[in-house]
Amino acid sequence: MGVVLVTGCNSGFGLATARVLAQRGDRVYATVLASDPTGTADIEAARAAGLPIEIVPLDVTDDPAAASLVARIVADTGRIDGLVNSAGVSMFAAFEEVSIDDVRRMMEINFIGPVRLMQLVLPHMRRQHAGRIVNVSSGAGFMPMAWQTAYVASKHALDGVSFGIGAEVRPFGIRVSIVSPGVFATGIGGKLWPASRASDEPSYAATVAETLADWNQIVTGRDPALVAGAIAACLHSDDPPARVFVGRDCERGAEQRRRLSDDEWADFITRPMFRRRPA
Repeated sequence: MGVVLVTGCNSGFGLATARVLAQRGDRVYATVLASDPTGTADIEAARAAGLPIEIVPLDVTDDPAAASLVARIVADTGRIDGLVNSAGVSMFAAFEEVSIDDVRRMMEINFIGPVRLMQLVLPHMRRQHAGRIVNVSSGAGFMPMAWQTAYVASKHALDGVSFGIGAEVRPFGIRVSIVSPGVFATGIGGKLWPASRASDEPSYAATVAETLADWNQIVTGRDPALVAGAIAACLHSDDPPARVFVGRDCERGAEQRRRLSDDEWADFITRPMFRRRPA
């Protein structure tokens, strides 16, 4: 592959992907959020072990910083071969408890951030007549879910733009892939945004707590390296897929979504997580 920019390398899928790509010999520019300095130890250890990783601070909502980073990569290396948009945030809350500011911020990080970086790298990839972009979405981007409405909306938007851009740039030798993971042990559970608004409906808090407890049980033992492997495969493939689901829970959920009508799916996701997992 060559030169790859990977966002969100403080932890989770971004960290695992930076490691996997560097181990394959790619030159990786791994972005970290400077406001989370405690989360850089693992990626710093990977670099200290001799892997070709350069750690760079980046807030994906910062236009000038993103433009400066892409320009620097091209100045340093003469090219940019891959982009992995992995940085993201999530929250569990009833929709009534989600503020408009929450929705804006979620969209800015999970959707506008990747769009910003794609627009920055595409002219270079087009001139190279080669390039690979992988957008890390979620099973929720394909399967609408309750209690994560702002997050789901941001991932649906990312899925939609990925397909559209992918069609536009394919004639230039550029491919855009969506990697849709199920639930993995990424550490995001400890960084969930809290609800910004209060509600006078007591059942909301109880249902969100039950959903989170189910989710935390599913996470156990699920290594994000599996997702990193899927991302690396898309970057290094001559004919990468438009989308790949990763994790048996996500694969089964996608199969279930395809079988059910919209009304049947709406009824299906009303049930608590463990009782609605497809057989």
